[in-house]
Amino acid sequence: ITESNGRPVVYSNTFCSALGIPFFRFSPQLHKDVRLNETDDVCLLQMLWDVEVAMAECRDETNKLVKILRERLEYL
Repeated sequence: ITESNGRPVVYSNTFCSALGIPFFRFSPQLHKDVRLNETDDVCLLQMLWDVEVAMAECRDETNKLVKILRERLEYL
């Protein structure tokens, strides 16, 4: 079974930091557990709203990531 929080995240962050690589993790908290095969429109819309709100709250981090990606594209 895999873990999506805790030690793996700390390890990944530490590893990236040691190599001088920026580490970003966008993991919005949903209002409830959503099945992978969810079909209920209300549940799916709430999930989309949860993600929209969470991404608005971390706009600074998102902008940092966008800046890094744009800089990398200049090298291609």
